[in-house]
Amino acid sequence: MMHEHSERTAEVPAPAKINLALLVGPRRDDGYHPVCSVMEKVRLFDTLRASFEDEGFGMRLTGSEIPAAENIVLRAARALEEETGRKFDVDMELRKEIPVAAGLAGGSSDAAAALRLLSFMFGLELPRERLAKLAAGLGADVPFFLEPGTQLARGVGEQLEPLAGFPEYAVVLVKPNVSLSTAKVYELYDEIAAPTTDGFSESCLRLAKEPPLLRSASDLPAIMHNDLEPAATILFPGLPELKQEVSDAGALAVLMSGSGPTVFGIYPDLEAAIEASIRLRERHRLVWPAATFRE
Repeated sequence: MMHEHSERTAEVPAPAKINLALLVGPRRDDGYHPVCSVMEKVRLFDTLRASFEDEGFGMRLTGSEIPAAENIVLRAARALEEETGRKFDVDMELRKEIPVAAGLAGGSSDAAAALRLLSFMFGLELPRERLAKLAAGLGADVPFFLEPGTQLARGVGEQLEPLAGFPEYAVVLVKPNVSLSTAKVYELYDEIAAPTTDGFSESCLRLAKEPPLLRSASDLPAIMHNDLEPAATILFPGLPELKQEVSDAGALAVLMSGSGPTVFGIYPDLEAAIEASIRLRERHRLVWPAATFRE
């Protein structure tokens, strides 16, 4: 979905991500963990807007507090410049709604938005495979945001397979007043879980090749699982209580997303999610009802 405001300005939404299932294998020699994850975009958006500037302007990004050298949006833009041999004179503005360090992959979504927006604005026609490779070099979740619909992610997240026939549903996202380091969560996972390669591979194969029949939202709990929850609970002991609160608000199932600490509840439709969010806002400030986003 691309919005063009004028000949010189365009913007693109960057949706949040949830993991309906997240299986994590043992740490590899390169430091990465193989994953097997059912990933879904939801309608909580950052927005990236860009305007053409005169030659020699270079690239500027406003709206982000992350230093330029570490900023994944600028890293994505520079990677695209290097890949194409082009120079982008562009002024970008990022409007953040997705909380950071929340398990919702907002930074990865912003990076994918930069790749899509600049490709559109500058008429780049990179083959899909080259763009996906660029995305994977920026972060494990970035390639997912270039693909439509629900996806099964394997490898370190870069091997994607579309999952057709998923039912419509809505979620309520609740972000507690804590942030979790993804690296620390995985470090603790290694200490307490000690997964085996064989066990992980068998579980992933079942999820990929023998998924349960999912006819409606009420069938989704059958696949919902997150291997990182025990590690996250050590860092955030209030996680089980938060999940129970969302469950008490009528959710069909509740799960932590990614490396946390955001949790989400599954609801049959957006109306039910909105009603639950009103109740949950009595105790929590960061609560969002959201439908799926499969574009």
